[in-house]
Amino acid sequence: MRILIALMFIVIGCASPIPFQKMNNGIGYEIEPKGPETFAVKMSLPDSARANQYLDLYAAAAIGEECKKRGYEYFDHALVSSSLSEGFCYKENRKRALAISFARKNLELQPAEFVVEDLNSKSKTALKLNDKITKFDGKVVQSMGEIKSMVFSIDKKNVSSIKLELIRDGKVITVDEPLADFPGSLSDPKSLVAYRKLFD
Repeated sequence: MRILIALMFIVIGCASPIPFQKMNNGIGYEIEPKGPETFAVKMSLPDSARANQYLDLYAAAAIGEECKKRGYEYFDHALVSSSLSEGFCYKENRKRALAISFARKNLELQPAEFVVEDLNSKSKTALKLNDKITKFDGKVVQSMGEIKSMVFSIDKKNVSSIKLELIRDGKVITVDEPLADFPGSLSDPKSLVAYRKLFD
């Protein structure tokens, strides 16, 4: 996480021309509550901001601020669209995740295709490389953000796996894929300070 933040500073520079603020004159962000540990962040930024890839960082800063306000030390976020992100708050630096990687070129398709590219040394998995996942928990999804949100919701119900429908060797099958425990994988107070410096 700290390496990622350092890279953000190198790529983006030390400050952004975008004001970091709650919605004001059509610019900024607003929070839409969904529960004590999750919420949506609606953003409206100038087009130049999106072109410079500030959107994801702006969302992270807003989510970190909101989680801190709610009394949570750690946070994570998922960009759902160019104007919407979802925030997740955690008490400890630990989260559950699907813990696999999808081929980036397939994610850039419209609509996205979720083809397993890497199992990331996951110890327990029902998946194989090149499986094409068509449904997550019975739903067709459009983004990694939706998957992250779904996994967060499933984990909060104390469910330890997610039902996946996939195509393998030309056949449609359904598997129960275990969620993996990822310690030390969240943004923290230091991350929030770094995100905010981009907009101060």
